[in-house]
Amino acid sequence: MKKSIWRFSAVIFALTFSLAALSGCVKLPYYSGVYEITPEPVTDSDLSEETPAPTPSPTEIVIPEVSALTDTDVILRAAEEAAEETYAGSISDYAFLLNRPLVKLYADSDDKKEMLLGMYEAMLTSAEEYRFADDTAFDKNELNFIMNLLDAEAPEILHVESEYKYYIADERITGVAFGYSMSPSEYCEKLTELFSVCNEVKSAAADMTDYEAELYAAERIMDRCIYKSGDYCSTAYGALMDGKAICDGYSDAFTLLMHVCGIECFQIWGEAENAKGKTESHAWNKVKIGNDWYNVDVTWDDPKDDKVCLYSYFNTTDEEILRNHTVSDVFEAFALPECTATEYNCLRRIGVFIGDGEDYESYITDKIDELISDGKNEGGFYMRFESGNDFSDFRRRIDDIIEMWTHDRDALKSLEYTYIYDDVMRAVYFSVKAERR
Repeated sequence: MKKSIWRFSAVIFALTFSLAALSGCVKLPYYSGVYEITPEPVTDSDLSEETPAPTPSPTEIVIPEVSALTDTDVILRAAEEAAEETYAGSISDYAFLLNRPLVKLYADSDDKKEMLLGMYEAMLTSAEEYRFADDTAFDKNELNFIMNLLDAEAPEILHVESEYKYYIADERITGVAFGYSMSPSEYCEKLTELFSVCNEVKSAAADMTDYEAELYAAERIMDRCIYKSGDYCSTAYGALMDGKAICDGYSDAFTLLMHVCGIECFQIWGEAENAKGKTESHAWNKVKIGNDWYNVDVTWDDPKDDKVCLYSYFNTTDEEILRNHTVSDVFEAFALPECTATEYNCLRRIGVFIGDGEDYESYITDKIDELISDGKNEGGFYMRFESGNDFSDFRRRIDDIIEMWTHDRDALKSLEYTYIYDDVMRAVYFSVKAERR
């Protein structure tokens, strides 16, 4: 019998969902009539009793067709002119807003397009209010949805408070009054800083494929940000400049960078079940790469304490993300794009996908051979399991697999292996470190 000389160190980090999936990630609505989340609903008695002045006779506005998703120069110029009180722009300057996916789905009439562009312009220029056309009829829930829609689709709007007032005349909502968290000049400064980072990403991604640009942008966010509350934690500025954000800050930053890179992307919100089994409000994204849509949750992919990113939630299908994410009922009004493609799933591209019943043991031992060959002593690799049974089998048998691999390898003194995993997505990062004689 051969004398046993092997020492095993199976250090296992159990990462259910994601290393960064902390509790307390809340997507607060502007008005809680749709969502049962604080703050308490605004009541009519809380609102201004002012009857708005008659709406001026509408003039025909021609909205040009554009192919872009954003124009940072136009946005920044409007913010600068608003800060200087010299703004003289037109809502047609912001036609790019109509190319954003959720806006395209909602704005199915010229009236809606004009209204969304008008509200966007008002927010961008820190206007106190926006008045609806005389024939516009909204109930409180739809107005709340519109505010949330603009919040999700326009991450460059950093400074609008999450509470607002609306005007009522003859039982009709006739306008909305905005609150702001910073002055127009401070907003302009924040935008200037934020867009400098966005343009750096755009420049770096210029020669990349959409998938490469998407991955680069997500990793830029994860490199700069930690999951933590702060003054701007629900904004792209918090994620990219302050380095502190919660889920909607991560999601806003990803949306903004995708828009700058010309990639269709939008925010989804709803609920998710965290590692402790607690359901909490959450925000993530859908992104179009190639001809297909994918789900991305940068918040839950961000590794904690500088550990390895698992990319569990990078370009997943609906079936996969819905294992622990639930889309808000508000999206039932939309025909959201389905996510069924797997071509650009990150783990399939950087690791190996273990199909149901496939021989994962040979893959693991072959990769270990590769990692410690030619004088190399350490390294790691990714796997993802299709079958929950195979994933459970892997975790149960891995000690025996490694022990069998060590037989007759006299050149090694010891082998240490570690792996981190996400048991919902069945993703694994496996690493080894060998000590030679």
